[in-house]
Amino acid sequence: MIPQLLVSGALSGQSLKEDMWRARSLCPVPLFFAFISLADTLPKLTPLIPSPKPAFPRPSPKPKPTLIQNNYQNVSQLITSSGYTVREYNVTTRDSYILMIQRIPRGRNEPRGKRRRKPVAFLMTGLLSSSADYVVNLPDQSLGFILADNGFDVWLGNVRGTIYSSHEYLKKWQARYWDFSFDEMINFDLPDQIDFILKKTRQSSLLYVGWSQGSLIMFGLLASKPSYNKKVRLFNAIAPVAYLGHMTSEVSEMVPFADFLNGLLQMTLHGAFLEPSGPVFEQIKEEECGSSKQGPACKAAFKLFNGGFPVEMNKTRFPVYMYNNPAGSSVRNMYHFAQIIRDNRCQMFDWGPLKNMKIYGQV
Repeated sequence: MIPQLLVSGALSGQSLKEDMWRARSLCPVPLFFAFISLADTLPKLTPLIPSPKPAFPRPSPKPKPTLIQNNYQNVSQLITSSGYTVREYNVTTRDSYILMIQRIPRGRNEPRGKRRRKPVAFLMTGLLSSSADYVVNLPDQSLGFILADNGFDVWLGNVRGTIYSSHEYLKKWQARYWDFSFDEMINFDLPDQIDFILKKTRQSSLLYVGWSQGSLIMFGLLASKPSYNKKVRLFNAIAPVAYLGHMTSEVSEMVPFADFLNGLLQMTLHGAFLEPSGPVFEQIKEEECGSSKQGPACKAAFKLFNGGFPVEMNKTRFPVYMYNNPAGSSVRNMYHFAQIIRDNRCQMFDWGPLKNMKIYGQV
C-alpha cells in the first residue's frame, strides 16, 4: 500500500507550515521531503488566487548576529572570506544551459605576481549539491583550499539543475528546463566544462576529483567518449557511484514506488526536485538546520541521504552546509538513480521498450 498524505489549508502559508510539521511524524522520511517540494509548488499552481504577504519569505542572506559571518554566503563569498582569490566563469553548454563555475588560481599566502604554469585540478560535486561542498569548511579542512595551497590551479564545477545553473532561453518555472538526468550531464555538462577549462588554462589535460554523482558522470564520459581519456590525467573518485543494487538506506525503500512517484512529482513539481528557493523548504531549513543543534526534520534528512550524522562532522559549521544545500536537481534525474538501483546496472535512462528502441536502437 502506498502511503498517502492529504494536506489541508494548502493556500495558507501558516496552515501549510503546520501541516508539514504534523506530516513529519506521520509520513515516511522520503515522502516527507517530497511533499516539502510539493508544498513549495502549490502557490505556483494557483496564480489566479489573491495571495497575502508570504508568512515566511526566503531568509535574508545577511548573517544573524549570533552566527559566524560566513554562514550565509555563496561559493565565491566563502572563498574570499577565507582569504583566497576567486574568479567566476559562465560555461554555456552545447544545449544552452549556463553553468557557473569558480576558480581559485592561487594559494592563500601565495604572492600576486608573475603567473606560473600550474597543474589544473577540477573538482565536481555530487547529487543535490554544488561547488560549495569543496569550500564550506575551514581552509585546512576543505579540499579546494588544500589543493590551492599546494600549488594547484583549482576549478570548482557545477551541473544543470543546481542554484548555479540557468538557461539561455528556458526559465526555471518551465518543465522543459528540468527535463534532464545525469545522461545530459555526461553528454554536455562535464565535457563542455573540461574543454572550457583546458582552453582557458592552455593545457592539454587536468586532474579530476568526482564525488558521488561527480564520479558517475566521469565514468560515463570516459566510456562514451574515449577521447577524454587523454584529457584527464588522473581521476579520483570519492564515494564512487556505478552499481547501487546493494543499497540499504531509506532511499532504496522508495524504489518500488519510483514509477508512481515520478509521475506524481512530474505533474505537481513541473520536473524540479528540492529546488532551494521555496519558502516552506527554506523555513524548515532555517528553523531545523540553522544552528549547531539540529531539529528532528534536519536529522531525518541526514538519515535519509547519509544514514545519519558522521561522527567526524563539524556541527558548528552546519548552518554553512545547509545554506548551500541541497542545491537542487530534477525529478527525472532522481528517477534515473532509482532505475539504476532497481536494475543494479549503470545504464542510460530507461524510457521503456518502444522509446528505447527509437533512441538507443535496442530495448
